[in-house]
Formats: sequence, C-alpha cells, structure tokens
Amino acid sequence: MRILSYFTTFCVSCLGFSNKRYIPKANLAIFGVTGKTGQCVLKQASSMNKGVFSLVRRKNNIQSDNCHTPYYGDVTILDDVNQVYNGNVITGTIICLGGATSEVGNTMLTDGTKNIIECVLKSKLASKKIAIVTSIGAGDTINQPPLFFKILMNTVLKDAFVDKNNQEALFLNEDGIGKDLDFTIVRPSGLTDDNLKNVFVIEKGSGTIPRMSVAEFLLNAIYDRQFPYTGTTVCITGEEENINGELFHSKL
Repeated sequence: MRILSYFTTFCVSCLGFSNKRYIPKANLAIFGVTGKTGQCVLKQASSMNKGVFSLVRRKNNIQSDNCHTPYYGDVTILDDVNQVYNGNVITGTIICLGGATSEVGNTMLTDGTKNIIECVLKSKLASKKIAIVTSIGAGDTINQPPLFFKILMNTVLKDAFVDKNNQEALFLNEDGIGKDLDFTIVRPSGLTDDNLKNVFVIEKGSGTIPRMSVAEFLLNAIYDRQFPYTGTTVCITGEEENINGELFHSKL
C-alpha cells in the first residue's frame, strides 16, 4: 500500500496535476462601456478586480489592460456581439446602452439587446444574470417623471422611449426572448455626475441619482446571490430630502 501511495504521488507530480479546484475569474460583459454610466460600472468593476469584456464602436480607441478587454463592432450586428461571449467565461452582463437616436438609430436599444440575449442563451460559459438600464418614464412608470420631462418624452425623446419600451418588452412580455433569464430592469431617476450616494427604491417620484450609485446597484444585481429584484423592474433614486422609498443596502 505504501508503494502504491508513493507511485500515485509521483505520477500526479510528474503530470502537473493539482488537487486545487479551478475557479474561473469573475468576468463581466458590459455594453455601453464608453458612456458615462458604463464608465462608472467599469471603474467599480475594476476596483473589485473583476475582468471586463466590452463591445465598443470602431470609432472609439479603447486600450485593453489587465482588467478590460474591448472588442470592436456594432451591437446591432449579431456576429459582432458574439465576440464578447465566444470562448469567454461571463458571470454576468450589464447593458447600459444609450446615445442620441440621430446618431445610433431608432431601434438600437432593442436590436442590440436582442443580439445580446441570443448570445447569452447560446453560450455554455455565460451566466444568465443580466441587468439592463432604462429610465423612469419607461413602461408602467410613464406618469412618474416631472412635467417638463414628460413633455420631452412626447417630443424630442419620443423615439428613444419607444425603443426603451421595446427593449424592456424583450424581458417582460410572455413571448419575450429574454423572459427566462435572471434579469433586472433598472429604471433610474435623473442621472448626475455626483459622488456615490445612498440608493432608494421607489414606487413613485423622480429626483436624481449619481451614475456611480446606479453602477453600484447594477453590480449588486449581478453579484449578490440574494438580490431581491431579480426577474422584475425596479425604480431607483438618490438620497434627497423627502424621499419616500426603501433604502437599498449594498452587499458588495
């Protein structure tokens, strides 16, 4: 028996085997990484030592580093999106796409998100966790924004909100392609560049919220195993006077 034990140890040593379990790096896929909210997500993910894969338009000159690997392409082209998922271990996806419709088109959010969902569903290495940023005013929150923003929603932002509603429908409709994913649709109030503040989950109202706080909430949606808003929509705002909402406690 002792000879057999020595022989087994010798073979394992020679073959370079290890009894330690391999744990893949907690990689994150971010779409919209060059936008202000996407940059906040990237910054916080990097500070958490998460690997990030992203897809950026070819006009953007983004350098890769130890944490961030950008791919170049168009989110509305399926093969371009598939670069992010092809052979990569992805523990979660965050979608914070945006931009003026005059520049990105009237259906970019919907078409791009549909491609992302298809790649997640096809991949054997990608988690089904996905967080999507839309806006208060989308879906059943159409009456929540202040009057001046409602006017914008019905005029210059009309096409953008049609696109946001169709994007959400990919997850919320009974026949939506993303309905079986572990999704969270995040509807923030007015976005600011302020420092990180407390986040409140609200049913009514508007207010403002720092993009850094939205980013923290999105990362919780991916990495908190007991995240309470998976499979639904959630409206969030920042810490202000007279906020009537539930304080969100980050688990990160």
